[in-house]
Amino acid sequence: MYRDLTTRACPASPSDCSPAVFPNSRREDSTLDSFWNAWGQPVLGLIEIGLLLAAVYLTIAQFRRSRASSYIERFNSRDMMESRVSVDRWLRENETSADRLAALEDDPRLATEVRQFANLFQELGAAYQLRVAHRKTVRRLFDALVVMYWERLRFWIREYRARADPTLYARFEYLYEELRSDKKRSASTADYVIAYGSLMEPTSLGAALGRVVAEDELIPATLASHERGWTVADRVTLSEAEAPTLAAFLDLVPSPDAETRVLMFRARAGDVTRLRRREKHYDLIDVTPSVRLASRAPLHAGARALVFLGRAEHRIDASAENVVILRGYLDRVIRAARTAAIDCEREIEASAAASGLPIVEGEYAFVDPGQAALV
Repeated sequence: MYRDLTTRACPASPSDCSPAVFPNSRREDSTLDSFWNAWGQPVLGLIEIGLLLAAVYLTIAQFRRSRASSYIERFNSRDMMESRVSVDRWLRENETSADRLAALEDDPRLATEVRQFANLFQELGAAYQLRVAHRKTVRRLFDALVVMYWERLRFWIREYRARADPTLYARFEYLYEELRSDKKRSASTADYVIAYGSLMEPTSLGAALGRVVAEDELIPATLASHERGWTVADRVTLSEAEAPTLAAFLDLVPSPDAETRVLMFRARAGDVTRLRRREKHYDLIDVTPSVRLASRAPLHAGARALVFLGRAEHRIDASAENVVILRGYLDRVIRAARTAAIDCEREIEASAAASGLPIVEGEYAFVDPGQAALV
């Protein structure tokens, strides 16, 4: 009897059953088909369109980044480097605008190289304005270069415009205004710190900053109207001494006719805070107008150069008693100057001799443990 009921309910297989036997199954299939036709295919179509648009966007973005990078490759090409050398020499050897313009009149080849050099920035400005080149990449690669060379060549462009066309190098000027505004909005990228003592040594500077410092982060420069002096005292312990010793450390003292060779590095976020803890007997002073690069050029627009100068209450003079110069510190500074090839070893040695203070041997450490940890 059980077999007969089963057979009558579904004589073959579920697929052979009539709608009357499984009415809900057919209704569910119909609902799913309707839902798929109404929403499934359109949704898949939208997903395909989205993926296509994403692929197009990524392709364009990659093209724009490649385009921006291609300009730095051109800038570093042999022909462009020769033009840049010629432009830098022309600006360096002729101090006034009149002398520079006269030199261009006398040397047509130099005039061509100046125009070729400026044309690269004009092209870059057009690509930046039209967003053909990736803007963030351009800012990272060219910010300082664009600002520096526009300000150096502005006198020539003004004269060129007056003789030919007032709109010449408008894209170069546009790029300058854009990147200069960016630099003003980001003050942290504009600060350099001058190093003239143990901070010239990458290892010592790295200990102060809490990170590895590469030698090429230290940029040769000169500081006018200052010279090295052994005029700041601090307490240290020597390896063979029981009581703390008062030791003299380098400082910069005013000297109207002096020009001191130094190094400088670009400060990152947090660097100055750590340096203030280490250089606790010094004040951080802005000396931007007195700084010149190795090429004799000033710092680029918006940049600041800061230096630690000894505080009055911690300064000593030639009459100070029981104050010594540490041979280990002196040798470290001389070694750093020699490594950086800034040719001031004799100046440092002469300043130590001129101080009249005795030089003592032995390892030393600052009495202040917090300060010692940053050396």
